[in-house]
Amino acid sequence: MDIKVGSWWLNPSFLLFCMFYLGVFLRFFVRSIKAVRSPLRTYPSRFSFFKTNWDVFLVRTVLFNTPLFVLWLYHPDLAVKLLLWMHVPEGIATWVIIPPTLLSAGGFGSVVDLAIDQVQVRIANNPPSWLPDTLKGEIPSYDASAVDVSKVADKRSTT
Repeated sequence: MDIKVGSWWLNPSFLLFCMFYLGVFLRFFVRSIKAVRSPLRTYPSRFSFFKTNWDVFLVRTVLFNTPLFVLWLYHPDLAVKLLLWMHVPEGIATWVIIPPTLLSAGGFGSVVDLAIDQVQVRIANNPPSWLPDTLKGEIPSYDASAVDVSKVADKRSTT
C-alpha cells in the first residue's frame, strides 16, 4: 500500500526510514554543536566536525542503528515479550509498545544513536580486540591533533 504525495507514490516504510535517518542526523548535528561550543573549541565549524567524524557515524548507523530500527519496525512488541519473559505484569509490560510512526521513527533514530554513544563510552577504556578501530573510544568533542590530550585529561581528573 503506497501513499500518493503529489505525483509520487511512496512506500510508508521508505518514509519511516527517512525519518529514522533524519533522527540519526539530528543527533550527529547536536554532537557537532557541542564540539564547536566546547571550551577547547578546536573545531572551527560544524562542517569540520562532520568532515572528521562522518565515517564513524556511517559505520555505527549501518552496523548498529539500522538493524535495531528494522527489528523495532517489524517487531514493535519485542520489548513486551522480553518484559513478560522477565515476569513483569502484563498490564505494565504492554505500556512499552511504541508503534512505528513518523515521529517515533525520528525519535528512535536519536535515542538509539544516543544509546550507542553510551555503550561506546563505557567500552572506551577496555575495548574488546574484535572491535574495529573505527569504533574504539568515544567520538571526541575536540580535535586530538590540535590539543594536548594530557592537559585535557588532567583538567577532567581534578574536577
